[in-house]
Formats: sequence, C-alpha cells, structure tokens
Amino acid sequence: ESLRGYGEAHRFGLDLIESVRAYRTGADPRTLGGRACVLASEPGLGKTTMVRSLAKSAGLPLIEASVANWFTSSSGYLDGVLKSVEALFARANGDCLVMLDEAESLPSRDRLDSRNRDYWTPVIALVLVRLEEALARRDAFVAVVAATNHPDRLDPALVRPGRLDRVVRISRPGPEDLAAILRQHLDPDLPRADLRAGAHLPAGATGARAAMIVRDARARARTLGRDVRLQDLLDAVSPPTDPDPDFLRRACVHEAGHAVAIERHEPGAVTAVSVVGDGTTGGSTSRRPRGPILALRADLEAQAVTLLAGRAAE
Repeated sequence: ESLRGYGEAHRFGLDLIESVRAYRTGADPRTLGGRACVLASEPGLGKTTMVRSLAKSAGLPLIEASVANWFTSSSGYLDGVLKSVEALFARANGDCLVMLDEAESLPSRDRLDSRNRDYWTPVIALVLVRLEEALARRDAFVAVVAATNHPDRLDPALVRPGRLDRVVRISRPGPEDLAAILRQHLDPDLPRADLRAGAHLPAGATGARAAMIVRDARARARTLGRDVRLQDLLDAVSPPTDPDPDFLRRACVHEAGHAVAIERHEPGAVTAVSVVGDGTTGGSTSRRPRGPILALRADLEAQAVTLLAGRAAE
C-alpha cells in the first residue's frame, strides 16, 4: 500500500487485495475480477518489487517462475518444457499469486516461422489451458501476473478476457514519486530532509536508480565515518565535476529551448529543468504528465516543435 510511482499498476494491486478480502468472506473467486494481468515496463521500474509487495499485502503465497526456467530446469526438449509448465501450475493448487517473469519469452505464434511454430504451439497451448483452468477454480483464489519489457511480443491469445485480461503499464516516476521512493530507501536516515531537490535532479530516473543513489550516498557517509547527509544524496545524484564551460552553456541553452517551447504551447507544464546528465545526454526537461488524449495534428506538431526546440535554441 505504501509503494509509489506505479500508477495504474498500483490501482490493480489494491483492487486485487480487495478481491482477496471478498473471497475470504465467502465470495466465489470466479465472480471477482482483476485477478490477472500483464505488468509491462522498461527494465528497472520495479515489476518484481511490485508483485512481491502485492503477495505480502494480500497474504498470498508467491510462486515465481519464468519461461527461461522451464528450459534450465529441464532437458530443454519439448517434453521437458511441457513437464515444467505442468509442474508450475501443479504448484498453484491453493490460494496463491503466480508470477510469470520475462513473459515475452513465450513468443507470439503469428511471428514464428513454420519450424519454430511447430515447437512453440504445444507449449503456448498448454500454458493457455492451464492458465484458464487456474483462474476458473472455485475452491481456491489463484491470481496470475506476467511481467514483460516487451508487451508487443505477447501472443494475442494470452491477453484475451479469461486469461491475462489486460496489459498494465508502469511508467517512469515523476519527481514527487521519485522523492517518495528515495524516502522509502533512506528510512530511517534523513527523517526531516526535503528530498524534492534530489528528486528533480535525476529527471527520468527509475526506481532502481533511486535505490542505487541511496546506496552510493550511504557508502560515501561510511567512508567518511559519519551519518548520511543530504549533500551525500545530492552528490550521488550529481557527482561533483568540473565541466567544460562551453559544453555546460550549450546544455543550458538546449534544455531552456525545450522548456520555452513547452511553455509556449502549455503554460505551467514544465516541472523541472536539469543539466545533470545521465552519461548519454547533457540534461533533461521534465513536464507535467499529459492526460489520456487522442492526439490531433496540432498536438503532434506541438510535440515535434518541443523536441526540435533544443537544437533550434543552440
């Protein structure tokens, strides 16, 4: 319940916990929705952390598996992989949460050539049958969450109603959520520190990057033989450097160009401008998240102008 930065995935988790409570007070699990989904994000955004926290909060045993394990724990031949699939769902014989990691390793059949399709079709068919059986049980509460970095590679039959009902996407956390994630990892250090400045600097950072920042800050404090200070955190976010003045000015002009273009089209949308690079860029400009809209030509042109404005400013 205390996780931050998960958006729609967080709502899915809270709904699943409510379904578990309803089941434990006598509801038929087949009538309870929201028991299966695909968590999709780029690497480092905490899919595994989310599922483990969900299992703990829901009070469900967690069964973790991956397609890769079906090969490493068997002969790798078709019969061995099929037995691994059977073994996984045999373990889900009571109330539990099943996590299928790296789900994109179970390929979409419409992308396979004839030779690979002959191999994968029995595997995918067995997964679909056992998945549907597990979610249709009336004597146990079985929830299934698949995790993937590539939701576009999933077989369409896997994500239809009655199986993994929907794809829930996890986006990179904004500055406020990033500050909350830093606070979680810092506990009990810096209890009264304002972490918003530290959260604005690594614009576009992931939860994994936030954890690394806290580890680096603690390591620096241990080396100096004292408690963690806010400056340790800021130095971990942006290590002290002596940048080339010409490059620094160019980065400032570039990011200011993005910010001006955003403000021109949507006043008040800019939330942070930073020239703290991540090793691949000279800085970043953060904006208030857009609502779900059907983009019109004018919207697309505004986005193009915003992207090009950095170079135009230079």
